Amino acid sequence: MKLNKKDLILYAVTDRTWLGGRKLYDDVEKAIRGGATMIQLREKNLTHEEFKSEALEIQKLCKKYNVPFIINDDVELAVEINADGVHVGQSDMEAGNVRNLIGNEKILGVSVQTPEQAVLAEQKGADYLGAGAVFHTDSKSDAADVSHETLKKICESVKIPVVAIGGINAKNIHELSESKLAGVAVISAVFAAENIEKATSELKNLTEKIFYHASNIKTALTIAGSDSSGGAGIQADIKTMTMNGVYAMSAITALTAQNTTGVTGILESSPEFLKQQLDAVFCDIFPDSVKIGMVSSSELIKIIAERLKFYKA
Repeated sequence: MKLNKKDLILYAVTDRTWLGGRKLYDDVEKAIRGGATMIQLREKNLTHEEFKSEALEIQKLCKKYNVPFIINDDVELAVEINADGVHVGQSDMEAGNVRNLIGNEKILGVSVQTPEQAVLAEQKGADYLGAGAVFHTDSKSDAADVSHETLKKICESVKIPVVAIGGINAKNIHELSESKLAGVAVISAVFAAENIEKATSELKNLTEKIFYHASNIKTALTIAGSDSSGGAGIQADIKTMTMNGVYAMSAITALTAQNTTGVTGILESSPEFLKQQLDAVFCDIFPDSVKIGMVSSSELIKIIAERLKFYKA
């Protein structure tokens, strides 16, 4: 599974401390219904077989709702059950070795506390970083405190997305607004809540407002051919979007040689290159809307349909 930046908006990390006799499966489902965008299964005191049994159950739930499922620390188990990815800390298996074991198609998250650790993790193949603890927390007693200034430096030092973790809740999340975060990872703010679904929904709305709606500018993606004369296709779409105050992005299906009198040549994009363009857009600046123009072959139509469905555009 390829990581979508918006999968990190509200990243829920499990903790059975708060179950109070309930099933973890039920609490996780409530969190997903409330809007949790990624689930990490974190267990410290289960045997391998117990952890595996629980992981398979939660994995099935996440697939039902199309939410990425991440295993904490246990790389062997993540590979064994074909989880969507794994998250490791500084004291766990080295990130480069983890990447070699899970391959390039799985999501790799790494916990960091300094910009130097962040840069190294990115170099070793991490897809995202978890920085913290940014507030006091009892859930991760081994995590070093990360000041808000350090958090900003971590975000600025890497190109991959960063989530903050540690003691985050609806009352203090606004303090993180100056950092260029992709989202937040939470434990007790969701799983210790009396109404898990409601608490998750409210926290997700806050996270989206703070980190994704700081600007009122809407985004749009045009998937179309290029018009060398600028009167149609990608060029005309970008002009129209810009004039209407919309941030424009593009995926080019074909280059054309044309002007106001006609088309004299077409050089079609390959399906693989069109896929790369779409992935590049959706994994960073997720478009609010998509406009499709000239598509000159059934192979390109199939790629567009598959990627729009994949990203739930």
